[in-house]
Amino acid sequence: MEACCGKNPVYHTGKIYTALASLIAKDVYTTTRFETYVFLTSQIGRSLSDPWTGAIEVCTKTLRARERRQILEVLEHRLANIEEVTEMLINGLIRLF
Repeated sequence: MEACCGKNPVYHTGKIYTALASLIAKDVYTTTRFETYVFLTSQIGRSLSDPWTGAIEVCTKTLRARERRQILEVLEHRLANIEEVTEMLINGLIRLF
């Protein structure tokens, strides 16, 4: 988590990844009903759609193959459409605090 107030919603990786992680967690919860935590880190020179590292922690004792595929689909979809996150931030559609 990073302080996000006042940061540029187009170029500030921390702000964009904070919003993206929140959206991914909500999508995974909607799909699986498992409490979910998402962690994304960037690296200078990498595209925003290609995080240096990423982790999705799902609160369950067992995760079926179908659920694992659904989670990966959510992640891939959100990363492939990361420009939507910037647009949502600019338009005030995402609340970060």
